[in-house]
Amino acid sequence: MGIPVDNPPFFYLGLVMVAFAASGLLAEWAWRRLNSEEDPEPESAEVPVSVPESARGKPQLLIGKYQLSQMIGRGGWGQVWEGVDTTLNRPVAIKHMENPSEDDSDLSPIFHMKEARTLAKLKHPNIVDIYDIVESPEGIYLVFEMLKGKTVQQVLAERKRLPPKEVKNILGAVSSALKTAHANRIVHRDLKPANIMVTASGHVKVMDFGIARVIDEEDGKKGASRLPGQAPLSARTSHLVGTPEYRPPEASEGVVSAAFDLYSLGICTFEMLVGRLPFSIEGEVTPRDAGEALRNAVPGFSPDAEAVFVRLLEPDYERRVS
Repeated sequence: MGIPVDNPPFFYLGLVMVAFAASGLLAEWAWRRLNSEEDPEPESAEVPVSVPESARGKPQLLIGKYQLSQMIGRGGWGQVWEGVDTTLNRPVAIKHMENPSEDDSDLSPIFHMKEARTLAKLKHPNIVDIYDIVESPEGIYLVFEMLKGKTVQQVLAERKRLPPKEVKNILGAVSSALKTAHANRIVHRDLKPANIMVTASGHVKVMDFGIARVIDEEDGKKGASRLPGQAPLSARTSHLVGTPEYRPPEASEGVVSAAFDLYSLGICTFEMLVGRLPFSIEGEVTPRDAGEALRNAVPGFSPDAEAVFVRLLEPDYERRVS
């Protein structure tokens, strides 16, 4: 049985607009001149830290303020704990980003702290808020707002696939969040249904920027592609990150750009509408194959919408956003 569409022409016009807006994020970001200087990084203060005993899960106090209770998940390079801010008596989620054992500039505590400070400035209604950053010899702790609801992954596990109108709402929120992140030169690098939360009130939040990459002027000095006088278009990393099923081809070459997130967005779109990942059946090997499968699964899916979807899954990241 096909997915019912209340108003197919209106929906697909909206989907095309959302997808084209997403595919234009990098172009807008690349040509956007940085007219204002970035805020100076604050001096890091030495603070005593009580480290959670991961193996035992015993409650601990972090800088005498955050009560950690139980580990509720694992993400990119760290653990996520449920906790309480005892000074404000509010629930929080605390991600412990452990120090790496290897000497890699992309994994160093200095690199993580720089990323965390940039993320803390990122304010958007569809991005989970960071309340605090705690630095310790054992790693960095990011203190987030605690969200109550279900991830899109959990919703899909229950319902298999979602109606187009619901997908459109989710895509619109996620695209808006990505647009703000990319405008601040932040690439998520792990966008997937498990990192998209739908709260009890129906609000959509993009979560877990724990392995996000900030593309800055230093990347330009290292030879990343850029336009004269503009922010760098991409960066290079020696570390392969992200979830394989949602990771674009260029990730294996260490390329990081806004196009990384757009590819992941295309995979999420297919999974929400069809109920499975693209390229997971015999004979479905190209973006056009996936586009055809999407059109067959969703009655009334327009050629324009299919073309936008195929573009998001373009293997060449430069053509993906051209």
